[in-house]
Order: sequence, then C-alpha cells, then structure tokens
Amino acid sequence: MEARGWFERAAAEMRQGDAEGRVSQAEVGAALHAIGGCLYRTGAFEEARTWFEQALTCARSGGLRREVRQNDVAAALLSIGCCLAGTGDFEKGLVRCEESIGLSRQARDEGRGNPALLKAALESAASCLRKVGRQSEAAAYEQDAGQLS
Repeated sequence: MEARGWFERAAAEMRQGDAEGRVSQAEVGAALHAIGGCLYRTGAFEEARTWFEQALTCARSGGLRREVRQNDVAAALLSIGCCLAGTGDFEKGLVRCEESIGLSRQARDEGRGNPALLKAALESAASCLRKVGRQSEAAAYEQDAGQLS
C-alpha cells in the first residue's frame, strides 16, 4: 500500500495545477484511478469504488482543453463495475460494465479504441451475467471478447 501514498500525494499536487494554475482533471483522475487500483487489488472493493467514482468525475471533466477521453471514462466505469461485482452486487456491476462497453465501442468506431479495455469490459459483463443466471447473454459477450484476442 506504499504506492497508494505516492498516488495520493501526486493527486494532491496535480490539483494545485501547473505554473499558470491550470488543472488537468484527466491527470488528477488518472492518479485517483491508480489509488483505487491499489485498494481493489487488496480486496477493499467499497473503498476502491469511492476512488474510482472520483476518477470518473475527473475523466468526464477532461484535460486542460476540456477534452474528454472516452477510454478514461470507460476504464473508470469498468473499475466501478468490478468493485460492485466484488461486493456481490452483480446487477449494478453489470450496468457499469455495459456502460464501459458502449463507450469503448464508440471510441473504437471513432478510431481511438482500446481493444484490451473493451475485452476486459466484455469479460466482466459476462461474469456478472453468469452470476445472475443469464447464461446466453454471457456467452454472447464472451464470444465478442474472444474475437478481440
């Protein structure tokens, strides 16, 4: 968890802005996402989710020029979905994973996609679907994910 402290300090410093006082919410969000990742890996899903939700807010705000990177938003949504699934809330986790899939596919269609992110979102959604007994829908997502290998 030593890394968490580094990321927390980095996020605090980024919130101060550059020499002109400009703050890139996208960069702050990346640091917050990293904190969530540290917590997620220890199984602290609820605490991790709060950091991922903050990262999502930042990702939706964009960078210095307010450009929103869909892959950053999709990654935060996927992480939130995985945290929800980790606490047993598969229905809500599925909703977030499917939001991530939609944004990932949109980014792909616009030539800015991240195939690994889309594959992870499809696999996570399939896992949630299997946990709630929706096997055929899960199989369809798994087939889509398999095509991204």
